[in-house]
Amino acid sequence: PSIKGKLKSKPYQQLRFRPEESRIFLSKTILDDHDCNTVHQLCKGIPGRLAAIKRLLISGTSLSSILETDPSKYLEFIKLEFSSLEQMDDSQKLIVATISFSKIPLSIGDLSNLLSEPDEKIRETLTASQFLALNSTTGIIEFVSVSHRKFSEKQLEKFRKSALTAQIEHLLKNPKSSASLRFLPSYYETLSQHESIISLISKEHYSDLLESTQSFVALRNRAEMGARNALSL
Repeated sequence: PSIKGKLKSKPYQQLRFRPEESRIFLSKTILDDHDCNTVHQLCKGIPGRLAAIKRLLISGTSLSSILETDPSKYLEFIKLEFSSLEQMDDSQKLIVATISFSKIPLSIGDLSNLLSEPDEKIRETLTASQFLALNSTTGIIEFVSVSHRKFSEKQLEKFRKSALTAQIEHLLKNPKSSASLRFLPSYYETLSQHESIISLISKEHYSDLLESTQSFVALRNRAEMGARNALSL
């Protein structure tokens, strides 16, 4: 139902953990009470920072390595979590890049079809990636936070074109699928493939898009995309 009038809202500020709460949160790591207190002080009880350190500890990173980071810079924690990228080969980096730049949710099976890689290789990459997690309910591979995804995009920029091209080739295998109708033009636009967009947006495309989405807003947005890329040409 539509909501009339204005809604009042305000952001919720995540409360900081007390020392005893931090110890409970870190209880599944190998830290003793003294080390837990050290980590609590390092993170100032901020849950996001504590979570980043917990992931690192569980993955095998030593506390001494973590303590070398600057606690006032949250991105330093993220940067440390991405150190595993340096140990990956190019095919593994492309797997991570494909997840990073994808406009649609991806499962292990999706990635296997996209990149012609065995499931085992993808699982190995996920295990090595402290910043990725497999959702046990949906089977979708997810970044642990939006910040991690953005950081990954910056680190893997040179794989961006290859990752997007793989997505396009996969969608073209079934151009009338819901995913293709919704996202193929966006991938073309991201790669500045203006002519491909103009060729794709036909009368039949609009008909299929309407049938798939049942949305005139989708048609209007697609028309605006077509006009925008025609102007670029």
